[in-house]
Amino acid sequence: MTNFTAKIHRFFYPVLFGAALLFTTASCSGLKQASTEKPLLVKNDIRINGRPTLSDDDFDIMRQRPNKGLGNIRMFVSLYGLGSKLGDNGMGNWLKRIGESPAYFDPIAFNASATQLKQHYFNQGFYHADDTAFTEQKGKKVIAHYHITTGEQYSISEYSLRSTSRFIDSVLAYYPKGLELTDALNAERIEEEQLALTNFLKDQGYYTAQLGWVYFEIDTTAGPLASGITGVVDPFIFGGRVERQRISKITVRPTYSFQNSNAENDSTRTIHGIDVLQKDRLFRPGFIDEQIYLQRGAYYDQNLLRATYKNLNSLGVFQTVEFNVQPKDSGLHATLNLVPLPKRSVSANLEG
Repeated sequence: MTNFTAKIHRFFYPVLFGAALLFTTASCSGLKQASTEKPLLVKNDIRINGRPTLSDDDFDIMRQRPNKGLGNIRMFVSLYGLGSKLGDNGMGNWLKRIGESPAYFDPIAFNASATQLKQHYFNQGFYHADDTAFTEQKGKKVIAHYHITTGEQYSISEYSLRSTSRFIDSVLAYYPKGLELTDALNAERIEEEQLALTNFLKDQGYYTAQLGWVYFEIDTTAGPLASGITGVVDPFIFGGRVERQRISKITVRPTYSFQNSNAENDSTRTIHGIDVLQKDRLFRPGFIDEQIYLQRGAYYDQNLLRATYKNLNSLGVFQTVEFNVQPKDSGLHATLNLVPLPKRSVSANLEG
Protein backbone atom coordinates (compact mmCIF):
# COMPACT_ATOMS: atom_id res chain seq x y z
CA MET A 1 0.00 0.00 0.00
CA THR A 2 2.87 2.35 0.75
CA ASN A 3 4.45 1.75 -2.67
CA PHE A 4 1.12 2.47 -4.42
CA THR A 5 0.85 5.87 -2.69
CA ALA A 6 4.41 6.76 -3.62
CA LYS A 7 3.73 6.03 -7.28
CA ILE A 8 0.75 8.37 -7.28
CA HIS A 9 2.88 11.12 -5.75
CA ARG A 10 5.70 10.58 -8.22
CA PHE A 11 3.51 10.86 -11.29
CA PHE A 12 1.13 13.48 -9.93
CA TYR A 13 2.54 16.47 -11.85
CA PRO A 14 3.03 14.69 -15.20
CA VAL A 15 -0.52 13.31 -15.06
CA LEU A 16 -1.90 16.70 -14.13
CA PHE A 17 0.14 18.30 -16.91
CA GLY A 18 -1.30 15.77 -19.36
CA ALA A 19 -4.81 16.56 -18.14
CA ALA A 20 -4.10 20.25 -18.59
CA LEU A 21 -2.93 19.56 -22.12
CA LEU A 22 -6.12 17.69 -22.95
CA PHE A 23 -8.14 20.47 -21.41
CA THR A 24 -6.40 23.22 -23.33
CA THR A 25 -6.03 21.57 -26.77
CA ALA A 26 -9.73 22.11 -27.39
CA SER A 27 -9.19 25.87 -27.22
CA CYS A 28 -5.44 26.40 -27.55
CA SER A 29 -5.61 29.23 -30.04
CA GLY A 30 -4.95 31.53 -27.08
CA LEU A 31 -7.73 33.89 -28.20
CA LYS A 32 -9.86 33.47 -25.06
CA GLN A 33 -7.67 36.00 -23.27
CA ALA A 34 -7.86 38.51 -26.15
CA SER A 35 -10.62 40.85 -27.28
CA THR A 36 -11.33 43.14 -30.24
CA GLU A 37 -10.10 46.07 -28.11
CA LYS A 38 -7.03 44.11 -26.99
CA PRO A 39 -6.22 41.82 -29.92
CA LEU A 40 -3.48 39.23 -30.14
CA LEU A 41 -0.54 39.73 -32.53
CA VAL A 42 -0.47 36.53 -34.60
CA LYS A 43 2.04 37.36 -37.35
CA ASN A 44 4.71 39.81 -38.49
CA ASP A 45 4.56 39.91 -42.29
CA ILE A 46 7.81 41.42 -43.61
CA ARG A 47 8.21 41.89 -47.33
CA ILE A 48 11.27 43.30 -49.09
CA ASN A 49 10.64 44.54 -52.62
CA GLY A 50 7.38 42.60 -52.67
CA ARG A 51 8.76 39.26 -51.50
CA PRO A 52 8.72 37.69 -48.02
CA THR A 53 12.04 38.37 -46.31
CA LEU A 54 14.60 35.60 -45.95
CA SER A 55 16.70 37.54 -43.44
CA ASP A 56 16.64 36.60 -39.75
CA ASP A 57 17.98 40.10 -39.02
CA ASP A 58 14.68 41.60 -40.16
CA PHE A 59 12.71 39.53 -37.65
CA ASP A 60 15.26 40.24 -34.91
CA ILE A 61 14.52 43.95 -35.33
CA MET A 62 10.87 43.50 -34.43
CA ARG A 63 10.06 45.05 -31.05
CA GLN A 64 7.11 42.66 -30.65
CA ARG A 65 6.85 39.06 -31.74
CA PRO A 66 3.87 36.69 -31.93
CA ASN A 67 3.52 33.86 -29.45
CA LYS A 68 5.13 30.56 -30.33
CA GLY A 69 2.82 28.04 -31.87
CA LEU A 70 2.00 25.79 -34.79
CA GLY A 71 -0.54 27.23 -37.18
CA ASN A 72 -3.50 28.38 -35.12
CA ILE A 73 -2.39 26.43 -32.04
CA ARG A 74 -0.85 28.50 -29.24
CA MET A 75 -0.76 25.96 -26.47
CA PHE A 76 1.72 27.86 -24.28
CA VAL A 77 -0.52 30.93 -24.21
CA SER A 78 -3.41 28.72 -23.10
CA LEU A 79 -1.29 27.16 -20.37
CA TYR A 80 -0.37 30.63 -19.15
CA GLY A 81 -4.05 31.60 -19.11
CA LEU A 82 -4.96 28.46 -17.17
CA GLY A 83 -2.22 29.24 -14.66
CA SER A 84 -3.61 32.77 -14.24
CA LYS A 85 -7.07 31.35 -13.51
CA LEU A 86 -5.69 28.97 -10.89
CA GLY A 87 -4.16 31.94 -9.08
CA ASP A 88 -1.00 32.50 -7.08
CA ASN A 89 -0.29 28.93 -5.97
CA GLY A 90 2.13 26.14 -6.81
CA MET A 91 0.26 24.76 -9.81
CA GLY A 92 -0.80 28.15 -11.13
CA ASN A 93 2.71 29.59 -10.95
CA TRP A 94 4.16 26.44 -12.54
CA LEU A 95 1.80 26.66 -15.52
CA LYS A 96 2.59 30.34 -15.99
CA ARG A 97 6.29 29.56 -15.82
CA ILE A 98 6.17 26.92 -18.59
CA GLY A 99 3.58 28.93 -20.52
CA GLU A 100 3.85 32.20 -22.38
CA SER A 101 2.08 35.48 -21.69
CA PRO A 102 -0.16 36.68 -24.55
CA ALA A 103 1.48 38.97 -27.11
CA TYR A 104 -1.22 41.63 -27.25
CA PHE A 105 -0.74 44.00 -30.17
CA ASP A 106 1.23 47.09 -29.12
CA PRO A 107 0.90 50.05 -31.55
CA ILE A 108 3.94 51.80 -30.03
CA ALA A 109 6.13 48.74 -30.60
CA PHE A 110 4.64 48.42 -34.11
CA ASN A 111 5.63 51.98 -35.09
CA ALA A 112 9.09 51.58 -33.53
CA SER A 113 9.64 48.33 -35.49
CA ALA A 114 8.67 50.03 -38.76
CA THR A 115 11.08 52.91 -38.14
CA GLN A 116 13.93 50.60 -37.13
CA LEU A 117 13.43 48.29 -40.11
CA LYS A 118 13.72 51.21 -42.52
CA GLN A 119 16.84 52.44 -40.66
CA HIS A 120 18.33 48.94 -40.91
CA TYR A 121 18.18 49.06 -44.72
CA PHE A 122 19.42 52.64 -44.78
CA ASN A 123 22.47 51.47 -42.80
CA GLN A 124 23.13 48.86 -45.49
CA GLY A 125 23.45 51.54 -48.14
CA PHE A 126 19.85 51.72 -49.37
CA TYR A 127 19.63 55.47 -48.87
CA HIS A 128 16.28 55.86 -50.63
CA ALA A 129 14.48 52.94 -48.99
CA ASP A 130 10.74 53.50 -48.61
CA ASP A 131 8.56 51.77 -46.02
CA THR A 132 4.87 51.07 -45.75
CA ALA A 133 3.54 49.67 -42.48
CA PHE A 134 -0.08 48.78 -41.75
CA THR A 135 -2.12 46.33 -39.68
CA GLU A 136 -4.89 43.92 -40.55
CA GLN A 137 -7.33 42.99 -37.78
CA LYS A 138 -9.86 40.18 -37.92
CA GLY A 139 -11.77 39.91 -34.69
CA LYS A 140 -9.31 39.20 -31.90
CA LYS A 141 -6.30 38.69 -34.22
CA VAL A 142 -3.90 41.23 -35.75
CA ILE A 143 -1.34 40.77 -38.52
CA ALA A 144 1.36 43.46 -38.70
CA HIS A 145 2.59 44.18 -42.24
CA TYR A 146 5.97 45.77 -42.98
CA HIS A 147 6.78 46.44 -46.64
CA ILE A 148 10.17 47.84 -47.66
CA THR A 149 11.07 49.05 -51.14
CA THR A 150 14.86 49.33 -51.02
CA GLY A 151 15.79 51.13 -54.23
CA GLU A 152 19.40 50.91 -55.40
CA GLN A 153 22.20 50.17 -52.97
CA TYR A 154 24.99 52.74 -52.81
CA SER A 155 28.53 51.38 -53.17
CA ILE A 156 32.07 52.73 -52.89
CA SER A 157 33.73 53.93 -56.10
CA GLU A 158 36.47 55.95 -54.40
CA TYR A 159 38.06 55.75 -50.92
CA SER A 160 40.70 58.14 -49.59
CA LEU A 161 42.22 59.13 -46.25
CA ARG A 162 43.43 62.47 -44.99
CA SER A 163 44.33 64.15 -41.71
CA THR A 164 44.41 67.64 -40.30
CA SER A 165 47.91 66.75 -39.03
CA ARG A 166 50.66 66.51 -41.64
CA PHE A 167 52.51 64.00 -39.45
CA ILE A 168 49.53 61.65 -39.32
CA ASP A 169 49.04 62.20 -43.06
CA SER A 170 52.42 60.60 -43.71
CA VAL A 171 51.54 57.63 -41.47
CA LEU A 172 48.18 57.04 -43.20
CA ALA A 173 50.03 56.13 -46.39
CA TYR A 174 50.87 52.79 -44.73
CA TYR A 175 47.37 52.00 -43.48
CA PRO A 176 45.93 48.78 -45.01
CA LYS A 177 42.44 49.94 -45.96
CA GLY A 178 39.62 47.69 -44.82
CA LEU A 179 37.03 49.14 -47.20
CA GLU A 180 37.38 48.22 -50.84
CA LEU A 181 35.97 49.62 -54.05
CA THR A 182 32.51 48.24 -55.01
CA ASP A 183 31.82 47.47 -51.32
CA ALA A 184 28.38 48.59 -50.17
CA LEU A 185 28.23 51.70 -48.00
CA ASN A 186 27.40 49.64 -44.96
CA ALA A 187 27.26 51.52 -41.64
CA GLU A 188 28.52 48.54 -39.63
CA ARG A 189 31.52 48.09 -41.93
CA ILE A 190 32.30 51.80 -41.72
CA GLU A 191 32.24 51.61 -37.90
CA GLU A 192 34.63 48.64 -38.07
CA GLU A 193 36.92 50.72 -40.29
CA GLN A 194 36.78 53.58 -37.79
CA LEU A 195 37.91 51.22 -35.00
CA ALA A 196 40.61 49.63 -37.17
CA LEU A 197 41.99 53.04 -38.15
CA THR A 198 42.07 54.14 -34.49
CA ASN A 199 43.94 50.97 -33.48
CA PHE A 200 46.38 51.51 -36.36
CA LEU A 201 47.21 54.97 -35.01
CA LYS A 202 47.79 53.49 -31.55
CA ASP A 203 50.13 50.92 -33.09
CA GLN A 204 52.10 53.77 -34.66
CA GLY A 205 52.80 55.54 -31.36
CA TYR A 206 49.71 57.75 -31.06
CA TYR A 207 48.90 56.72 -27.51
CA THR A 208 46.08 59.27 -27.09
CA ALA A 209 44.29 58.28 -30.33
CA GLN A 210 40.57 57.63 -29.84
CA LEU A 211 37.49 56.90 -31.92
CA GLY A 212 36.49 60.56 -31.83
CA TRP A 213 39.54 61.42 -33.92
CA VAL A 214 38.15 59.50 -36.90
CA TYR A 215 35.05 60.30 -38.95
CA PHE A 216 33.91 59.69 -42.53
CA GLU A 217 32.58 62.00 -45.21
CA ILE A 218 30.35 60.40 -47.86
CA ASP A 219 29.56 61.98 -51.21
CA THR A 220 26.56 60.43 -52.98
CA THR A 221 25.83 63.24 -55.44
CA ALA A 222 27.11 61.18 -58.41
CA GLY A 223 24.65 58.37 -57.77
CA PRO A 224 24.58 54.86 -56.24
CA LEU A 225 27.45 53.46 -58.31
CA ALA A 226 29.77 56.46 -58.06
CA SER A 227 29.86 57.33 -54.37
CA GLY A 228 33.04 58.52 -52.70
CA ILE A 229 34.04 58.09 -49.05
CA THR A 230 36.80 59.98 -47.25
CA GLY A 231 38.19 58.96 -43.87
CA VAL A 232 39.28 62.00 -41.88
CA VAL A 233 41.62 61.89 -38.87
CA ASP A 234 41.40 65.08 -36.82
CA PRO A 235 43.48 64.77 -33.62
CA PHE A 236 42.82 68.39 -32.64
CA ILE A 237 39.12 67.84 -31.89
CA PHE A 238 39.72 67.05 -28.21
CA GLY A 239 42.98 68.94 -27.69
CA GLY A 240 45.85 67.53 -25.63
CA ARG A 241 48.98 65.82 -26.93
CA VAL A 242 48.65 64.63 -30.51
CA GLU A 243 52.24 63.63 -31.32
CA ARG A 244 53.70 60.13 -31.27
CA GLN A 245 54.95 59.06 -27.84
CA ARG A 246 57.77 56.74 -26.83
CA ILE A 247 57.98 54.32 -23.93
CA SER A 248 60.67 55.72 -21.65
CA LYS A 249 60.39 53.20 -18.83
CA ILE A 250 59.24 49.57 -18.44
CA THR A 251 58.78 48.08 -14.98
CA VAL A 252 57.81 44.44 -14.39
CA ARG A 253 56.74 43.06 -11.00
CA PRO A 254 56.58 39.24 -11.45
CA THR A 255 55.82 38.53 -7.76
CA TYR A 256 53.15 41.20 -7.36
CA SER A 257 50.55 40.85 -4.61
CA PHE A 258 47.41 42.95 -4.33
CA GLN A 259 47.52 42.52 -0.56
CA ASN A 260 51.16 43.64 -0.22
CA SER A 261 52.18 45.70 -3.25
CA ASN A 262 55.49 46.85 -1.71
CA ALA A 263 57.02 43.46 -0.89
CA GLU A 264 59.83 43.58 -3.51
CA ASN A 265 63.38 43.31 -2.19
CA ASP A 266 65.24 42.62 -5.44
CA SER A 267 65.73 45.04 -8.34
CA THR A 268 67.44 44.22 -11.65
CA ARG A 269 67.71 46.05 -14.97
CA THR A 270 67.90 43.70 -17.96
CA ILE A 271 70.03 44.15 -21.07
CA HIS A 272 66.99 45.71 -22.80
CA GLY A 273 66.46 48.26 -20.02
CA ILE A 274 63.52 46.53 -18.33
CA ASP A 275 63.38 47.03 -14.54
CA VAL A 276 62.40 43.76 -12.82
CA LEU A 277 61.24 44.25 -9.22
CA GLN A 278 60.46 41.08 -7.29
CA LYS A 279 60.62 39.29 -3.97
CA ASP A 280 63.57 36.94 -3.35
CA ARG A 281 64.38 36.72 -7.10
CA LEU A 282 61.77 34.05 -7.73
CA PHE A 283 62.09 34.56 -11.51
CA ARG A 284 65.26 34.92 -13.54
CA PRO A 285 65.34 38.51 -14.92
CA GLY A 286 66.50 37.24 -18.32
CA PHE A 287 63.41 35.01 -18.54
CA ILE A 288 61.14 37.97 -17.81
CA ASP A 289 62.98 40.08 -20.38
CA GLU A 290 62.35 37.44 -23.09
CA GLN A 291 58.58 37.51 -22.49
CA ILE A 292 58.18 41.30 -22.92
CA TYR A 293 57.74 42.48 -26.52
CA LEU A 294 57.62 46.17 -25.62
CA GLN A 295 60.87 48.04 -26.13
CA ARG A 296 62.22 50.89 -24.07
CA GLY A 297 62.76 53.96 -26.22
CA ALA A 298 60.46 52.69 -28.99
CA TYR A 299 57.18 54.29 -30.01
CA TYR A 300 54.10 53.06 -28.18
CA ASP A 301 52.60 50.06 -30.01
CA GLN A 302 49.25 48.76 -28.82
CA ASN A 303 49.68 45.60 -30.91
CA LEU A 304 52.89 44.70 -29.07
CA LEU A 305 51.18 45.37 -25.77
CA ARG A 306 48.38 42.93 -26.69
CA ALA A 307 50.94 40.34 -27.85
CA THR A 308 52.84 40.66 -24.56
CA TYR A 309 49.63 40.24 -22.54
CA LYS A 310 48.66 37.15 -24.55
CA ASN A 311 52.15 35.65 -24.20
CA LEU A 312 52.32 36.13 -20.43
CA ASN A 313 48.91 34.55 -19.98
CA SER A 314 49.84 31.56 -22.11
CA LEU A 315 52.87 30.71 -19.95
CA GLY A 316 50.66 29.20 -17.26
CA VAL A 317 52.85 30.80 -14.61
CA PHE A 318 50.84 33.86 -13.65
CA GLN A 319 47.41 34.02 -12.10
CA THR A 320 46.84 37.66 -13.08
CA VAL A 321 48.46 39.91 -15.70
CA GLU A 322 47.84 43.63 -15.22
CA PHE A 323 49.05 46.41 -17.53
CA ASN A 324 49.24 50.07 -16.67
CA VAL A 325 50.59 52.75 -19.03
CA GLN A 326 50.95 56.26 -17.66
CA PRO A 327 51.98 59.38 -19.63
CA LYS A 328 54.81 61.32 -17.99
CA ASP A 329 56.86 64.35 -19.03
CA SER A 330 59.73 62.05 -20.05
CA GLY A 331 57.44 59.71 -22.03
CA LEU A 332 55.21 56.74 -21.31
CA HIS A 333 55.82 54.56 -18.26
CA ALA A 334 54.62 50.96 -18.70
CA THR A 335 54.13 48.86 -15.58
CA LEU A 336 53.32 45.14 -15.62
CA ASN A 337 52.01 43.65 -12.39
CA LEU A 338 52.17 39.84 -12.53
CA VAL A 339 50.59 37.77 -9.76
CA PRO A 340 52.23 34.30 -9.78
CA LEU A 341 50.23 31.12 -9.38
CA PRO A 342 50.65 29.38 -6.00
CA LYS A 343 53.32 26.71 -5.86
CA ARG A 344 52.08 23.19 -6.49
CA SER A 345 53.52 20.03 -5.00
CA VAL A 346 53.46 16.70 -6.83
CA SER A 347 53.89 13.39 -4.99
CA ALA A 348 53.98 9.85 -6.35
CA ASN A 349 53.69 6.52 -4.59
CA LEU A 350 55.86 3.82 -6.11
CA GLU A 351 55.23 0.15 -5.47
CA GLY A 352 57.71 -2.50 -6.46
